[in-house]
Amino acid sequence: MNINFYQTDEIIHKSIASILSKILEDNKRALIFCQNQELLNQINDGLWSFSKTKFIPHGKIDDEVESQKQPILLTSKLENNNNSDYLIMLEKADDEFIKKFEKSFYFFNDNNLKESKDLWRYYKNKSADLKFYKREKDKWVFVA
Repeated sequence: MNINFYQTDEIIHKSIASILSKILEDNKRALIFCQNQELLNQINDGLWSFSKTKFIPHGKIDDEVESQKQPILLTSKLENNNNSDYLIMLEKADDEFIKKFEKSFYFFNDNNLKESKDLWRYYKNKSADLKFYKREKDKWVFVA
């Protein structure tokens, strides 16, 4: 498993948007997994309005979109309905599910710092390939 941890100091959808832009530039697909419907809705709304000059095409599984056609799909289900290359997590997902992706990203902020530390230890014990980045001055800085 290859998991990059991203600690953000801003609204989570803004941090995710910067990664999604790069994923789309590489002609790849991403699945955003979160079981918290309120947070999923915030990210969905935020991605529609995060920039006046950039657009991140995406859909939410509950919106009756053709999920297989969405380059970015937001979901609360452990199903890769849009055949994504990358997984973006806002909480822990099943290990077998994570292994289906080229790379996974786990986003967190100060509100879920303890959970992120627990997950880091959990995946470290599973011998996952882990990297940790922190947002500083609008750039991602490699920490460990």
